[in-house]
Amino acid sequence: MLRPCRHLTGKKYEEYILRSQTRSFGGVSFELRRRLSRQLHPHKAFPILKGSVSGNVEGSSSGAASEFTAVAHSPVIPEGGNACVKFSLWTDSEKSKLEEVLRAWACWEVNYTHGYVRATRCEGTTKNPNQVCTACEKVADDSSLKAALRKVGSSLLSSVLVAC
Repeated sequence: MLRPCRHLTGKKYEEYILRSQTRSFGGVSFELRRRLSRQLHPHKAFPILKGSVSGNVEGSSSGAASEFTAVAHSPVIPEGGNACVKFSLWTDSEKSKLEEVLRAWACWEVNYTHGYVRATRCEGTTKNPNQVCTACEKVADDSSLKAALRKVGSSLLSSVLVAC
């Protein structure tokens, strides 16, 4: 019998949900955000980055790191854009363009209102006995989500130790 997916809930996720600033871009690294910002907005004079983006890219068999590619600075500012590098000064159009692309790379979303983490590709319903769909179960095993959960847990522990 099909039942609604319960998503990822419970004590294991509660603190992450409360403390996380992630909303709809869970699993998107800062390195990937920076690279995509540069590729989408070549008219902005971003500082040059050195390094690489690593991690599993869906469809990639090796998950190998890919080098940052230099994006030539374009002096032509598109309509609805500006030259400001600071994100808070970007136009709504520029922010929307980046958010649309980031959403495609996201692995999970955090729902603060209902207190759960769900896979961006959640099936909505499931026959699994635990009432969590296969896509959400896969996210529960994601190494970057596990690292985020550990980070929140360790910061909570260190704040408790400081208080003692």
